[in-house]
Amino acid sequence: MAREGITVRVERGGLFPLDAYGQEQIDKLPPGEYVARLSKMTGRYREEREGLRGLWWAGCGLLAENNDVPGYQTKRGASDMILTKLGMVRPSLKGKRIPEPVSLAEDAGIDDEEFKIIMEMAEAFVLAKFGWSPWEEWKKQHPLPPRGGVE
Repeated sequence: MAREGITVRVERGGLFPLDAYGQEQIDKLPPGEYVARLSKMTGRYREEREGLRGLWWAGCGLLAENNDVPGYQTKRGASDMILTKLGMVRPSLKGKRIPEPVSLAEDAGIDDEEFKIIMEMAEAFVLAKFGWSPWEEWKKQHPLPPRGGVE
């Protein structure tokens, strides 16, 4: 499991992932016992992990796992390649001559409406290049549990 945390809801004696990314990380765990370090979620952290941003990373991960095109074989690589192909770049801050993909972090200045447009453009690009949408496939494979708990 990656070192970054996942967002969970504590309910009825269990932990439930709140987003596609969290479910992906849990699905990758082999059977066994784990130590969880929990902290209260802040508003900014919630925005980073839920919604479209969580779906973005889950879809990029699914794309990375299901293709052999150079540059698209890791979650970060797929994200960077898609953003670069869409022209979503900024001048490099690391002294490189090649522009870097923009940051999609909540505090990077891209609001929800802009992010929706990026998602639509990315989906159209990926459909044209690969013939399928990893984001739609992810939603089919991983329906989120209801927020009110298991009925």
